[in-house]
Amino acid sequence: MKDLFAELDADMDGRLSEDELSSSCGQPMAKQMIQEMDRNQDGKLSQVEVRDYFDSEATKATQEKGIPEWQYLQSVVEMLGITA
Repeated sequence: MKDLFAELDADMDGRLSEDELSSSCGQPMAKQMIQEMDRNQDGKLSQVEVRDYFDSEATKATQEKGIPEWQYLQSVVEMLGITA
């Protein structure tokens, strides 16, 4: 998660803005991500907010849908267009 975050954090301020997210996954998805993950409502996502969200979603996918955690996380990486 740390590497993924660093790749998206273009200005290296430790938070992801809507613009930084939209460069990877498009404006509509970036806006939705900010709305769903931004717990402190500052308009940017911290590593903690992103990690907590994906940990929670991975748990739901595993427990409710029977999807292996690695498969869920791989789909997130693919959705965001992150390359190794």
